[in-house]
Amino acid sequence: MREPDNTVAIVKCPLCGGQSLRTAQRLGGFELFLCNACNYRFAYDAFNVKVDYNQLYESMDYLAEQVNPIEQDFEAENFALHPTYRPFFVQVACWPGATLLDFGCGVGRFCHAAASVGWSVSGIDTSEQAISVGRRKAAFPLRYGTLDDELSRGVTYDALTAFEVMEHVPDPVGTLKKMARLLRPGGHIFVTVPNWDSPEIRNAVRPDLIPPVHVGFHQKRSVKVMLEASGFRNVVLGEIGGFERKPGFRGLLSFIVRKCRGKILPPIGVWGHARK
Repeated sequence: MREPDNTVAIVKCPLCGGQSLRTAQRLGGFELFLCNACNYRFAYDAFNVKVDYNQLYESMDYLAEQVNPIEQDFEAENFALHPTYRPFFVQVACWPGATLLDFGCGVGRFCHAAASVGWSVSGIDTSEQAISVGRRKAAFPLRYGTLDDELSRGVTYDALTAFEVMEHVPDPVGTLKKMARLLRPGGHIFVTVPNWDSPEIRNAVRPDLIPPVHVGFHQKRSVKVMLEASGFRNVVLGEIGGFERKPGFRGLLSFIVRKCRGKILPPIGVWGHARK
């Protein structure tokens, strides 16, 4: 692993191009930079550190959260109810023949959910091992490769998704611009990222949640800036997890009581939906 270069104090924000300063905050041994213009935090010193995703996908956490659910008997429709995936199905309705590519699909859990509601779905991932595992249960194409490989196929889609992907890439805007080239005019882009406002993210120690695996840390504002800087329009934002307030007076009273008792934590994730 390359040692962090602590001599660089000011760099350009990967999202908005604004001036970003090195802070005293550290994750995984890396100091974070902060762009005051868009609130994006990033581990600049980890950008060129190579990550072995095949090894990452062998971790106990990944096996428990992603592999085991598809290796065992499962109902794909239940995956569509997962808090991370559910906002997509609320925001983007399927129609006959609609096509979808899931970038960073892993073993294909979201692909199963999308296929179950009618999408003509395929997935792509840079981990050969994840694709190999996913193909054992998939009735849809899962491909090992990069966005450049996908672009070379000359195929376009009605929707592209990237669940928990943008926090891994040093150049999210460049990545999203490539994804836009894979979308048909008016197509949908849907992304999710961990929410920096969540203590679970700010204080993470799991190797798969900190640099050099995660190199970017988002809040709602940075997700909006990222999508707009990539050329997308009609950006809509939302949150994953957290406390959902019930309607009416009793719902308001319950919300106030829980908040006073410190039982309402910030949502663990942020989602963004936009159009080409």
